[in-house]
Amino acid sequence: MGGKVLAIAGCTNAGKTTLSKTLTQKISEIYKYSITHILQDDFFYTQDKVRTIQSNTDDSIVFYDYDSPRSLDVEKLKETLIEAKKRYEIVILEGNLLTLLPTVMENVDKMLFLSLDKKTCAERRVQRTDYDPPDMPGYFEQVVWPVYEETLSTAEKMSESVEIVDGNRSDLVTYALMNLFNTFGNYVRLTTEQLNVEAITNTVASDQAGGISIFIGTTRDNFEGKSVTTLFYEAYEPMAYQELWLICKEVRSKYPNLRRICIHHLLGECPVGKKSVVIATSSPHRKDTIDATEFIIDTLKVRVPIWKKEIYKQGSGEWKENKESLVHINANSNGKTL
Repeated sequence: MGGKVLAIAGCTNAGKTTLSKTLTQKISEIYKYSITHILQDDFFYTQDKVRTIQSNTDDSIVFYDYDSPRSLDVEKLKETLIEAKKRYEIVILEGNLLTLLPTVMENVDKMLFLSLDKKTCAERRVQRTDYDPPDMPGYFEQVVWPVYEETLSTAEKMSESVEIVDGNRSDLVTYALMNLFNTFGNYVRLTTEQLNVEAITNTVASDQAGGISIFIGTTRDNFEGKSVTTLFYEAYEPMAYQELWLICKEVRSKYPNLRRICIHHLLGECPVGKKSVVIATSSPHRKDTIDATEFIIDTLKVRVPIWKKEIYKQGSGEWKENKESLVHINANSNGKTL
């Protein structure tokens, strides 16, 4: 089957390298997957083999066209990618020209295409001092930006495997991880929208699965003798997502035949009778999926930083922590208060 390939493409100076390096480090150190980072720019031909372009505005200026697939050893890039998929669980492939390389794209599971407005791109580009050769006057307008528009247009016509996102998006790392782990069949979502059990069931359904197990958590109308009217859920989202993805990896190690996992948790208000969490798993056999779903909800309650505030009929309210989580904290603090 081979490793999963997440491509980071898009506009020059949109943050592709920063994102790729951050993902590589996090995935290796936190999630413990074997991973490698392949950079498109390492496959450019030497300058003597790169075509030149005459400036449209100054006959004395000649550009080396490093923004063209013709300047790349595409076959070597493809072969390197295929070999990396055999050796690693995850491959991060980075480059601004990837959407113009169909034989490379055949090996990509998911692409995030980072977009950027022209003004911001130009301002960032002019500050770069590491281009070799450096940008000549007019190169950005004549070559760089038109090529970006071509790659963007191509990305817009591609399948669901390519997603165009704002390069300035504040949660870009979390969003990239979400798209990557979706390719493993691990669908995790924290949302303020009503949870849709039918959609979640369809997400985990598979022709290779003979059983689907679903847990639905709802708000009950009482707690320790008090009448509850509603709950409010809050989460430290970066850490919550991290723990949920780690739980997905753990449950797959315990039940390797699992096909798909879906964990959706509501944030915000959850009145009595409404769904706060839906967990679904699928597997060829019922026992694995039933046990896996139970493991996920039990582990979620212990480890994931999601808190709830109970609002009582009398009008008062109180923040609550899962009892399982308190036991976990006390056990790990040797009886000391953290």
